[in-house]
Amino acid sequence: MLALIGLSVLYTTPWDNYLVATRVWYYDPALVLNAIIGYVPIEEYTFFILQTILTGLFTLWLWQRFYPADWNRQKDTH
Repeated sequence: MLALIGLSVLYTTPWDNYLVATRVWYYDPALVLNAIIGYVPIEEYTFFILQTILTGLFTLWLWQRFYPADWNRQKDTH
């Protein structure tokens, strides 16, 4: 999960910073904290992380729900 979070942040950071720096989109200063990394507020980085975590957990839930034999075999090997 940590590797996926790292990849998501590394992949999305340049694009978001570029788009904000070139004014393709913006963040209203009245609606975000004053914590900015590059051109992007900290809330956007939090979104990258939470989206990755929730997607990973949802994927695990789907795996357990629709492939229980694989899920149980995976648990038994640990």
